[in-house]
Amino acid sequence: MAEKVERFSIEQANDNYCLKFDGVELPDVDGKVLEGQFELPNGSFLVVLTQDCPFEETMTVVLFGPDLQRRDQLVFGAMYASFVIEKCVAGEESEIRIHTDQAELKLVVLAESKKLVESMTAKLGGATAGENKLLWLSAVEDDRSDSD
Repeated sequence: MAEKVERFSIEQANDNYCLKFDGVELPDVDGKVLEGQFELPNGSFLVVLTQDCPFEETMTVVLFGPDLQRRDQLVFGAMYASFVIEKCVAGEESEIRIHTDQAELKLVVLAESKKLVESMTAKLGGATAGENKLLWLSAVEDDRSDSD
């Protein structure tokens, strides 16, 4: 199961924002607000960032390997997309739940196995995939019945 960590930080220098891990700068990561950070069972890290612009928000999720090399990145949001992340919590196995004011999202981190990625691609057909198809984001179905 993923565990929350407190090893990443964002520092601002002039108009630039920099993601750091234990004080060491990580290059080419886009985001102004650190919404969540997790360590996965295999030693990889997952970071959830936003741009701090609730009326045109984008969320960037970055998967770092144990060596802190970027393995995958997923960007979610669009111009005039309005949402606010309320919390990020660890789910089952390599799953993160992202609660926004609009919906609950499920982020699934796949193993770096091509065979697993190919088999999961069909199962997660309606999901948004990261650049390397290791990250998958989908809406969580609402279990509640609307019956009175």
